[in-house]
Amino acid sequence: MGGAFAAATIAVVGGVSELDAGLGSGLFNTSQQIGSALGLPVLVAIATARTEDVLAVDPAARADALTEGFQSAPLTGAGIALLGLIATLLFVRRSDSHAHVTLGREPVGDSAVVSGVGDGLPREIR
Repeated sequence: MGGAFAAATIAVVGGVSELDAGLGSGLFNTSQQIGSALGLPVLVAIATARTEDVLAVDPAARADALTEGFQSAPLTGAGIALLGLIATLLFVRRSDSHAHVTLGREPVGDSAVVSGVGDGLPREIR
């Protein structure tokens, strides 16, 4: 997971202009935290529901019910991850990422002053 998070962060920050790198990183970190905060309870609810379903059929099969529940949650998580991969491959294009960087570097009007770039001093974009 550490390698995946590092690669995803590089992809997010590399796909935006220098001016928007902080925003991109913040949105990525926020979505990562919210996904973890919501994902785990959903998977626990799936495991609990499956365990209860098996126990409803055979109340004496506690070990089998727990095994079924604990198997269903990671399989569901893997299915969601697979759907995310498919959506990424279908909808995210490398050319779109490069277009956003190019658009971020284009001047706005005749001149604009942008602060917070590089050494903290304002920089003029023409």
